[in-house]
Order: sequence, then structure tokens, then C-alpha cells
Amino acid sequence: MVSDGGTFRFFLNSKNLFVEGDNNAPANSENKLENLRPEAFLSSMLIRPRDPELESIVLEDSTDEDTAIYVLHFLRKSSTGELYLYRNVWFDRLDLSIVRQKVLDENATIVSDTRYAHWQVYNGVSFPSHIDINRLKDGYGVVMDVTQMQMNKQMTNEQFVLARPEGSQVKVIGAVQPAAQRPRP
Repeated sequence: MVSDGGTFRFFLNSKNLFVEGDNNAPANSENKLENLRPEAFLSSMLIRPRDPELESIVLEDSTDEDTAIYVLHFLRKSSTGELYLYRNVWFDRLDLSIVRQKVLDENATIVSDTRYAHWQVYNGVSFPSHIDINRLKDGYGVVMDVTQMQMNKQMTNEQFVLARPEGSQVKVIGAVQPAAQRPRP
């Protein structure tokens, strides 16, 4: 999958299907693969710090005979002004590695449930080499195993272009504008 911030593209080799779409298009297809969006991967792989303008936090010590976990709960105000649980991040109490992140909507429905394992150091940066993403509302799950990682490598715009393989079927999701017509992020 590649994205320029406004649109995304991915190629599903097993079905010879090339998908392109608007990053903000609703994820409501019955074909769950068509519900993949770049933000789902980004928010699962890179856990955001607390936004002090939007979030309050509460720490829970969830330690018992079998587990030693800290859970950091992030609370936000709903559209009606009520506090709700927006997400929680689970830390292994023994080494403080992140083991799970759950994101919820205002109705307390789980949007995303991601588990992290096998933390490794890549170029001086700790990162999980196993990420299990479950997008319950979108109806799909993805497991990623990192086999190679290059941190903070310089990249060019051309590296974010995915050409459509000749003869592949095309599926367009949402209203895709040509890059020249899209506002720059």
C-alpha cells in the first residue's frame, strides 16, 4: 500500500486487483479488503502520545497472579460534552513495552484492537517486530511481521508511487482527484 496523504493504492496479487481510493472514503464495503485505509495502519504502528488539548489520562495497575500490566486510559469529550474512553494503551509492567492498544468510538464500540510483540532495536529505535491489527468495525484483521527495518531513511516522492500492473482489474473507492488538483497536506 502506498499513500500520498490524500489517496492510496494497493495491489492484491492473488486477485489481480488494483485498488485506488480517497484516504477518507468510508470503509463500508462488503469486500473487507476494500476497507483497508492507510490511517488504520499508521495509527496502529505509531502510537500517538497524549494530546493535552483533547485528552485526559488515567493509569490503571492491572496486576494479578498471572499478569503484570499497566493500562493507560485516554479520555476525550464526546460531541455532547460527556467524557468517554477514546483509547487505552497496555504496557508490560516488567519491561514497559507496549503490548496492546484499543481505540473506541463515542458509543464504546471497539474500532481497532492492536497487539504488539517481539520488540527489537532497529538503528537505535525500539519497534515491535510483530503487530496484529484487528479493525472490528471495518471487518478485517492484518498481521505484520517485520523482517527488515530501516529507520529515518531519506525517501523520494517516487517511492510512494505504485504503478498499476498491466491487465489488472481496477477498483476505485471514493472520489479520487488527480494529485495536481488535491490540496497539499
